[in-house]
Amino acid sequence: MKKILYCTAAMALAFFAVSCQQENLEPVATGNTVTYTVEVPGALATRALGDETTAVDKVYYQVYRATEVEDLSKGFVYDGNKPVTDGKASFELEFVKNQNFVVLFWAQDTDLQMFNIVDLRKVTLTTPGASNNVNAQVFAGSNVVTDCVPANGGKVTLSRPISQLNIATTAESLKFGTKDIELNKSTVTVKGLYPKYNVYTEAVSEDKTNFEYTESQVPAATIDVNAKTYTYVAMNYVGFAPKESTTVDVDFTITTSEGDVTHKVPNVPVKPNYRTNIIGNLLTEAADYDVTLDAAWDGVNNNEVIVEGLVKNTEGVYEIYTANGLAYASQNLFAKEGGSYVLTADIDMAGASSVATKAADALVYNSASLTHTMKARSFEFDGKGYTIKNLPGMFIAYTGSATSVVVKNLTLETPNVAFNVEDTPETDGVGAFIGYAGTTTTITLDNCHVNGGKIEGGHWTGGLVGYAAGYSGNDGPVFETLTIKDCSVRNATVTGKGSCGAIIGHATGDDWTLVDMDNIVVTSNSIISTGDSDNKAGSVMGTLGNAGQPKTVNGVTKTGGVTIDGYEVSGNTVKSNNVDNAKLWGRQGNSNGVLTIDGEKVEAFDTSKIDLSAEVNVPGATVNLLPGEYKFPNNVAEGVTINCAPGTVFTGTSGLNINGSTVIGATFENEGGVAVSGTIYGTFKNCTFEGEEALRWCYSTAGKEVVFEDCVIKTDFRGFHFD
Repeated sequence: MKKILYCTAAMALAFFAVSCQQENLEPVATGNTVTYTVEVPGALATRALGDETTAVDKVYYQVYRATEVEDLSKGFVYDGNKPVTDGKASFELEFVKNQNFVVLFWAQDTDLQMFNIVDLRKVTLTTPGASNNVNAQVFAGSNVVTDCVPANGGKVTLSRPISQLNIATTAESLKFGTKDIELNKSTVTVKGLYPKYNVYTEAVSEDKTNFEYTESQVPAATIDVNAKTYTYVAMNYVGFAPKESTTVDVDFTITTSEGDVTHKVPNVPVKPNYRTNIIGNLLTEAADYDVTLDAAWDGVNNNEVIVEGLVKNTEGVYEIYTANGLAYASQNLFAKEGGSYVLTADIDMAGASSVATKAADALVYNSASLTHTMKARSFEFDGKGYTIKNLPGMFIAYTGSATSVVVKNLTLETPNVAFNVEDTPETDGVGAFIGYAGTTTTITLDNCHVNGGKIEGGHWTGGLVGYAAGYSGNDGPVFETLTIKDCSVRNATVTGKGSCGAIIGHATGDDWTLVDMDNIVVTSNSIISTGDSDNKAGSVMGTLGNAGQPKTVNGVTKTGGVTIDGYEVSGNTVKSNNVDNAKLWGRQGNSNGVLTIDGEKVEAFDTSKIDLSAEVNVPGATVNLLPGEYKFPNNVAEGVTINCAPGTVFTGTSGLNINGSTVIGATFENEGGVAVSGTIYGTFKNCTFEGEEALRWCYSTAGKEVVFEDCVIKTDFRGFHFD
């Protein structure tokens, strides 16, 4: 049986050109450079011998005048090579201003002796060498430089001009009766390939030639093809073949413990940058083999170029690597196509503008709204650990009609977001990552970060997300789960007239909304609500709504709420109407709402109305208070410990005759009045007392001990004495 399958396969490495200056180039310019960064890809998506490219340790380049590169009698202007370290090489090439050039690239293992690369327009395969050389990979490509500006924004995609030929056998054919057959060595001859290759034209030349890969040890490895595992007999990189593919005859001999086995396989398809597999029962008497062009290679050689800086790869994923590519994708693809996107380089949007502040000739960035026009109802963006700097708008303005939105592994550095700062109408959510997270079943921000910059909005403004709300109406309800995991906001400014928080402005705008924040970091930010409410700004979130109670819609019951599990909050300035707030949140607008922090339910709705008398009236009890404003209870039983989280404040005038019990970490505050008055009997650790007078007419009970340990008294006290 013989079966020939034609499928796509690709590998690539990337070059990036960054800067250019002006000077002369005769014979080599001084100054005026284009900086190239060469990136060698790592392992491929499928497991096969030769997947790793770590052996590629040098990139060679030749610079030709654009008017001479096609004339093979003309030589290059200058050439050179640079080492590849950890998969990358960065170097500068110099060019004459107002002239055009072509740069040819070739990357390989320094010790590889297979090719003559004196002239990259006439690369010659001279010595195939021993079979099974996993280090025989090579990569080639070109780049046009026009008046010191490299084509395609400076990114050059290299691909293999050769093919990989795998020969492998089934596990069944490795048995001779009950005896295992040992594989020793193999020899491979490929008949009908071309010996020369032009890197510039990608054309092969001269008559076909036979290439023999001499006997060498069989690789101790396996390959997976069509969900089945085979044992390698031989692996070779072979070349050259024309871009449109060709067929060759392959002869190979396998030396085994039971003798030699020889096969002649005619009409084997090969194509540059493709993997051809010859597999089957190769050691049995009646050979049974399949020949395939493998579709499982991973890369960009066959990517569809959308615009400069944006390609669609063979798996249907959009790859973005320049500011132009991101701007185009946001305006033309995110909302219309949905689907999957990855960032493959750091991007700086400096000089780009939003439509509202469009400058002449500026790159325009439109924040995408994911509406019902999306072809795919899901959206996923993987930043791959890269950074977008100076984003001039929201990454996603509105999640809308998408059923699933995922943004992960992305940092926004110094974003500059400003939208509806006058808060008219009072319906807009503004956030660096998502403005209005609405009516979407699942929304996930995973490993997403804001470093510096400003986010300025109106009604609901957050460093990451402005507003989140499902929909609990009978006409198409949507229970929304927003997950914010391993995310941070640092050194940013978040301002708005309404709800403001470093993570989210308003957390639950509808009963059918669950906001889950895990392992979040909020440090050194300025979070300011400029409206006339004094409780709409919080370090983590500005406000939260009434989600938290079971609600049934059309026979389906859902329970929303807000949870925070693991947080680091420090060094933030948080003000609402110029009133400081030390809590993680500003206000809960409805008593039905539920906020849970580190597994404990927080009475986020006006803690000053919470009655603590029952809890503190149990002798020996420990009472743990989460941040909020409270009224200190009148009676405290003996041996009670009241542990107060940072941001726990007892307001008004408190009486501290607590029967020798202990209060830890509290602030006793009465602006314009007396914070503490009357008889004091107890222990106070790490407490703060402040007011017009912190302590006034305070006495101890005769013979009773009063302890102040590491406490701060911020204002005057008088009539304060102990017997």
